[in-house]
Amino acid sequence: MKIYKIAQEYRTIDEDSDFDQIDAAWNVFKDNKIRPNRNKDISDIALSDGTVIGAVASGWDKDDNKATFSFDIAINNNHQGMKIGTNLVKQALERYNNDKSSYKEMGYDTEIELEAINIKFGEYLVRQFGFEVVRKLADRLILRKE
Repeated sequence: MKIYKIAQEYRTIDEDSDFDQIDAAWNVFKDNKIRPNRNKDISDIALSDGTVIGAVASGWDKDDNKATFSFDIAINNNHQGMKIGTNLVKQALERYNNDKSSYKEMGYDTEIELEAINIKFGEYLVRQFGFEVVRKLADRLILRKE
């Protein structure tokens, strides 16, 4: 039986110095066949023994009077089911809460919208974090939170 270490550190990326960890984070997305859209950047990571095992790619879209925050999460396959995704969601929600006041000051309404490609995890987000299901597709849930 293999025993995998859980994440030892969660932190925000420094875009000016964390080049290797940004590359490693994109590789976690690639390994999971998750392709965040182009307006998202790696914002937060989970580390175990200095190795990136999970990441958040997040960004904002502005349209008319609405600013929409969205994020994608990828976890190394060997580390799934260990609450790493939950902790990364908390990091993403903290980023949203920190940034939304700037958008509100510019006159935008704000919301979070995301696609949960893991339906069970999407249902967990609804229960634990108050997301609402906007649309249920065969292979994913579209979620929203204000």
